[in-house]
Amino acid sequence: MRFKKEMKKFFRSQKFISETKDNGVLFSVEYTQDLEILPFIQKWLPDLEILEPQSLKDSYKIKLKKALTLH
Repeated sequence: MRFKKEMKKFFRSQKFISETKDNGVLFSVEYTQDLEILPFIQKWLPDLEILEPQSLKDSYKIKLKKALTLH
């Protein structure tokens, strides 16, 4: 499982928060622009869920809808 406390970090700011009951992992990452983090998120979909901030969730939904419309 990726993103556990003892696993390799993908970002310097990546912080392990906890494991979930369904064997998931909660972690946080600091970023300044959506563009910094969205390619990473895409790489891990559908196994990664954006919990917050809402603005990042909204930004990604717009990007997904656009991609589906184009393809």
